[in-house]
Amino acid sequence: MIFGLLMLMTPALVSGFGSGLHLFVDLDGVSSSKGLELRQHTPTKTYEMAVQPTEPWDGAGPLPGLIEGYCSVVQDPKNGEIRIFYDTFGEYGRFLCVAVSKDGGKTFTKPKLGLKSFMGSTENNIVLGKEENSTALAESIEPGTVFIDTNPSAPASERWKMVGCCCSCSGCSRCRSCCCSC
Repeated sequence: MIFGLLMLMTPALVSGFGSGLHLFVDLDGVSSSKGLELRQHTPTKTYEMAVQPTEPWDGAGPLPGLIEGYCSVVQDPKNGEIRIFYDTFGEYGRFLCVAVSKDGGKTFTKPKLGLKSFMGSTENNIVLGKEENSTALAESIEPGTVFIDTNPSAPASERWKMVGCCCSCSGCSRCRSCCCSC
């Protein structure tokens, strides 16, 4: 759950923000509380998943699988898209996949990335995983945090990155941090 404060403000109160409603988790950047109305709303549980298993690689195969968790939820400041990177495990092994929302997180689609082969096709949303033995993902990487590299000298093809735990063993005694383009 995300807890935050919604503030109705005028542009002069907070640098870098326009007027209207804004979500804040703290009051950093607020120069004056004069004219601010703070409201904390009670979260509503919907028990709905933002991304459902609909494909064989994300758990919708003949044997039930599951989406183990959403590793990262990132909004692209360039186009406003929200991307959910999620960890799956099912009959065909383990994969890290991505779903994209262009409507502020109301609905998500699974783009055909062309990055990884699954049953001879790259028309899928797999970011990490191996078709031959996709359980190798479980032994080699624990999906971590995906972020956008805001360094202006970073090539556009390398803006999206992930920091995770890479191991050559089934345990984590030799883990090291790494950065992988995804």
